[in-house]
Amino acid sequence: MKNENDILLGNVHTDRELQKFVDLINLEAKHFVIKPNWFTFVEGLYTDALTLDQFLKCIKGDIYIVEAYSWRRNDGSRLITEYNYLDNKDWISDQDKKELVQSGLAKVLEKHGVKYINTTEEVWKGDVIANSTIRGLVENRYGNERLQFPEFYMNVPRKIFELSQLPETIFINLSRVKTSNQSDGGFSLSLKNIFGLIPIPRRYKYHGDTLPQAIIDINKVYRSLFNIIDICEGIHTALQWNPYGKYMHDLGNYDLLENSGFVSAGSNPTTLDLLVAKFFGMNIQSRTLIRLANEQLSPLDFTAVQELEKRVDNFKFFKNTRI
Repeated sequence: MKNENDILLGNVHTDRELQKFVDLINLEAKHFVIKPNWFTFVEGLYTDALTLDQFLKCIKGDIYIVEAYSWRRNDGSRLITEYNYLDNKDWISDQDKKELVQSGLAKVLEKHGVKYINTTEEVWKGDVIANSTIRGLVENRYGNERLQFPEFYMNVPRKIFELSQLPETIFINLSRVKTSNQSDGGFSLSLKNIFGLIPIPRRYKYHGDTLPQAIIDINKVYRSLFNIIDICEGIHTALQWNPYGKYMHDLGNYDLLENSGFVSAGSNPTTLDLLVAKFFGMNIQSRTLIRLANEQLSPLDFTAVQELEKRVDNFKFFKNTRI
């Protein structure tokens, strides 16, 4: 990206169109760290093998996938909680490997020679960077106010930190479009995707009223290590939570906008998330997460928002799929 507040929007349906979009972002580096959305491998809810393969074709260099274990990424035969996950470490690890194979993602990683760094595994091994080092970086970038969740200082894997110190390293936050047809409904875009790097498989303690601040805190940690490029996509499907949606799930019913072609990119996640939500008919400007991000992480670029609103009626994707 040329500057912090650049926002790119695309409507892509072929590998060639995606390559052109990626070329506009100027992703030239020797090393790429990519955070996909792998909370659960349920249709429409994650960065699937087809999408990841298409993106990986567009970049040249050493590629590392970073992700934590999730209590949802398994066959469901055991319920993983915040109390029993340490007693089930081997099972969680084995299930993750099986899920990657069954989803087709393992084959994609092998095809592109991708190295997989699991933050949970690294923390369990104790192979992390001293919290004083991480705290110093966070305070240097965002000020001396301590994180509300100081344990995040202690959970940065050495492997990820070392990548952040290499020249020509780019971190891509590859998130999914997940919005709602309810004005007060849930949404998960680029800011929320970084939350998935918290190493505890069951992140229940960070939900509820504390969730927005937990998302901000973990973003502060990783955005202090890297200048992150956020890419939020719904190329094959864009998800919209809907109480009466076609797809039923215990997280909530939802619909999928098929073949939307939507992809966006930017370096200001607050502005990017606001704009992506607007494209899908959802105004999140007053939501707590956006307010905190505007205050603590990356201030909203209201000029970019206004410019987009002027052009939005001429954007083919938005006109065709607005609900």
